[in-house]
Amino acid sequence: MRYRMLVALLLLSFSLFATDSTSFTKKEIIYGRKDGMALTMMMLTPTANANGKAIISVLNGNWISSPRMMDAFLTKSGVFLDAGYTMFGVMVSSQPQYTIPDEISDLKRAVRFIRYNAKEYGIDANHIGITGSSAGGHLSLMIATADDEKDIKSNDPVDKVSARVQAVAVFYPPTDFLNYGGPNTSGKINQAALVFAKIAAAFDFKEWNDTTGTFVSITDTKKRLEIAK
Repeated sequence: MRYRMLVALLLLSFSLFATDSTSFTKKEIIYGRKDGMALTMMMLTPTANANGKAIISVLNGNWISSPRMMDAFLTKSGVFLDAGYTMFGVMVSSQPQYTIPDEISDLKRAVRFIRYNAKEYGIDANHIGITGSSAGGHLSLMIATADDEKDIKSNDPVDKVSARVQAVAVFYPPTDFLNYGGPNTSGKINQAALVFAKIAAAFDFKEWNDTTGTFVSITDTKKRLEIAK
C-alpha cells in the first residue's frame, strides 16, 4: 500500500472544500455496459500540479448508486484535486435488481478500465487508490481485498489487466456480515485470514483489546497520526 496516498485519503475526514470549476476538467465516461445499460463514472482532472495518481470514489449508499450523489462527489473532491490527484466518481448497478457481488464485479471493471486507459488519462497505472462511505466504503474494502483473477481468454483487453488498487481508506463501512449487529468476531482471526491471502490488513483508529474482546477507539492525536503514516 502507498501510505502517502492513504494520508491524502484520510484528509477527507478532517476537511471538505468546495472546488472552483476552473481548477479542474470534468468528463463523463462509460466504463462498461450491463443488460443494455451504461455503467458510468465521472473523471475530474486537476488543471495544474497533477501528480499522476488516481483516487476512485465509490458513489454508493445502501448499495444504491444515484446521479444525485455526484454533487457531493464534486464538493468533496476539492481537497484531493488541489493536491494533484485525478478523481473518478464511479457508479455501479444497484439493489434490489442487482446484488453486492454484481456491484463488486462492476467496480472491478471500473478499476481495470481506468488502469487500461491510464496513459490516456495521464495517471500512473500503479498508483490507484479507492475510497467510499457506508456501503461505498464496504465495496471499496471488497475491491481492496478481492482476488485478482483476469480473464485472459476475453476478447476485451480491459478484462486482461489487474483490478488491484494500491491504497484504500474508507468511512463507517459495514464489515462483519457473518455476525452483523452482534459482538465483533476475533480481530486476530480476521488479520490471519488476510495474511494467508497475501493482503495487508486494513487499519483504523481502533485497537483490539484481548481482555474485553472488543475494539477500543484510539483518541490520542499523536498515535492517530502515527497510524496514518
